[in-house]
Amino acid sequence: MPLEFAAEMFFRFLFEVIFYTFGYATGWLLIPALSFGYYEVEPLSPPRRGKKRLRAQGVGHPRQLTSDTAAVIGILFWSGAVVVGLALWWLAEPG
Repeated sequence: MPLEFAAEMFFRFLFEVIFYTFGYATGWLLIPALSFGYYEVEPLSPPRRGKKRLRAQGVGHPRQLTSDTAAVIGILFWSGAVVVGLALWWLAEPG
């Protein structure tokens, strides 16, 4: 039981590091570039604001994607890049 718990914690930590490091960073770069600046990505940890400021400005920017959405888009991009790379490698083999 404790070994399973430790293994789950390790793999969850590894998944989160990969998901947010590669996924969020790629999504953070791709989303504004592909949308020509129309969409933004919120920071991983939004700045602390008072309740008055939230009511005055609204909850969030209407064209702002969450960090989780950006991470999923980044992971999908890398998955597609791997699939295209493997397909090109497979097609380039002689024979």
